[in-house]
Amino acid sequence: MDQKRKISPLEYVQKYTEYLVRGYEQQYAIDRLLKVICPYKIFEESRTEQVLKKHCSQNLELQYPVSLLIEKLNDLPDFAFKDDFVKIQQSKMDNSDQKKTNQLFTDVLKAVRSETTPKTTTSRLDYSKFKIVKRSKSSSSLPTKPTGR
Repeated sequence: MDQKRKISPLEYVQKYTEYLVRGYEQQYAIDRLLKVICPYKIFEESRTEQVLKKHCSQNLELQYPVSLLIEKLNDLPDFAFKDDFVKIQQSKMDNSDQKKTNQLFTDVLKAVRSETTPKTTTSRLDYSKFKIVKRSKSSSSLPTKPTGR
């Protein structure tokens, strides 16, 4: 449940069109609608153009982004997603995901194999480099003898 659910373009456009109707973060909603790539039919089903004219056209701060969005809507071709197109795009996405998964799997296998191979080059320490010093007895390290009174 950690993964976020991907929303469809229709749900996405409806969500931000609803933001415009409610007057909630209208600038942000217009920016999101400008960035979404989907057919005109989706904007038409969500009545985005009517909402823009009714709720946002009088706001001076929003006139430029609204005009950009209306221009975008006018420039969009009126086509619907074809089933074949959707299937082709889905298969491309599945293939790319599968390739990524396969690559990750092979990388992990290589890493595991390199870790499990025994190392044959073990060397002994050369103690001639170290200076040996005898410890002196200090009074703090000696246990104290109890005095018997």
